[in-house]
Amino acid sequence: MSAKKKPSTNTDGQAAVPQPEALPEDLTYAQAAGELDRILEALESGETGIDALALQVARAGALLRFCQEKLRDTELAVNTIIEDLDL
Repeated sequence: MSAKKKPSTNTDGQAAVPQPEALPEDLTYAQAAGELDRILEALESGETGIDALALQVARAGALLRFCQEKLRDTELAVNTIIEDLDL
């Protein structure tokens, strides 16, 4: 009889969330959006195995946060330019 392996947990007893590798410094919005699309396609098609699922979802979350921040920064910059033009 083999013992069941317990999932790894953090100090709160919660399941440990896998950490994706850091996003490259020179990552563009288009690159991040493209990778998000590829991850989503793989998830929807069932190409992502159970072993990679949590890591892919964590990577998608990091990419999504990056894209949201990039959009927020761009919106602020555009609004500043418009205000400076007095439009």
